[in-house]
Amino acid sequence: MNYGEAGVVKVVYRQARWEAAKAWLKVHDDVDVVGITGSVGKTTTKEIIGQVLSGQFESTITKDNYDPIFNLPLTTLSIRDEEKFVAEMGVDGCGQMDQYLDLMTPRVGVITKFSLAHADKDHLGSLEGLIEEKSKLIKALPPHGWAILNGDDELVRQLGNETKASVMLVGFDKNNDLRITDYKLVKGDLPKSCFTVNYGFGEKIFEIGLLGRHNVFLTTIGVGVGMVMGMSLDTIKERVDELKPVKGRLYPEYIKGRLVIDDTYNASPEAVKAAIDVLVELDSKNGTLVLGDMLELGELSDKEHRQVGRYAFERGVRRLGVYGDEAKLTAREFKTMGGEVMVAESHEELSGWIRDTESEVILVKGSRGMMMERVIEGLR
Repeated sequence: MNYGEAGVVKVVYRQARWEAAKAWLKVHDDVDVVGITGSVGKTTTKEIIGQVLSGQFESTITKDNYDPIFNLPLTTLSIRDEEKFVAEMGVDGCGQMDQYLDLMTPRVGVITKFSLAHADKDHLGSLEGLIEEKSKLIKALPPHGWAILNGDDELVRQLGNETKASVMLVGFDKNNDLRITDYKLVKGDLPKSCFTVNYGFGEKIFEIGLLGRHNVFLTTIGVGVGMVMGMSLDTIKERVDELKPVKGRLYPEYIKGRLVIDDTYNASPEAVKAAIDVLVELDSKNGTLVLGDMLELGELSDKEHRQVGRYAFERGVRRLGVYGDEAKLTAREFKTMGGEVMVAESHEELSGWIRDTESEVILVKGSRGMMMERVIEGLR
């Protein structure tokens, strides 16, 4: 069989699996689907919502972070007695959300945030194109459904006017339906995030192992989904308080006496800034930031890499190590502002430089293709 024939067989097989999944969902039409999209935080939000819902319901979630075109029908076909299906609906090309909505009709739709991830010409072309594609999820929700939206992101909040479903706004701003207050990062054997969720007629205090304001926000989305599914806040809190960090996603561990934050799973400008905030909260005077390139930013790449350098310095970071051609722009901007810089030609070189610093807290981040986890392995 030549390559062309193999490709045809693969396409036919995928289409057959897709149609089988559609038929399977019709048989299990009592399953509530929660659809999640956005530019950042989808996988973490999926895991959190799955954790919350499993406290009361038989639930399933799309596994790992495979291509949704592959993952969604595969997970669908695994449904047996489940009552809830939490589906990550990542979009990096035009028309993909239409495919997902052809397969399933979520009753609850979640949008985390809009940013420049996949906004380059090889994917969705622009931020406007990205918003148009991802917002289809909210526009497709039924009247008896719920849109759980980032109320702090104006572009997301506006979608509340474009859906037939009920709307719940989540965030730190005072006008949100679920408002986050009293956030703080507390140190212990390992750091934790503490915060309060105000919900109009009361409040609840939470403590989680996920670090940073952005993870607190994503957790509160999970709280909101649990509430619209009819769960009690006590049950939701029990589930949320058990949340633990995942390798590669602001994962804290001590290596040879120093706190290393592994955030190497992926990187976008928003996610890098959120990670910088965590580093500064943990060590405002002597933390070390280590960055690889942020990929798939298209024509905005140079600008965004420079902005990250400025943001890091303005937030108080004074030591930066980088690896990658684009990250050199971040280093240049950071050095211009007065910071200490190391531009490495290999992961091993970065690891050696970190070992020679006096930092007690090191944060390592970069896009998946930069394999920045190798820097952490070099510290062991």
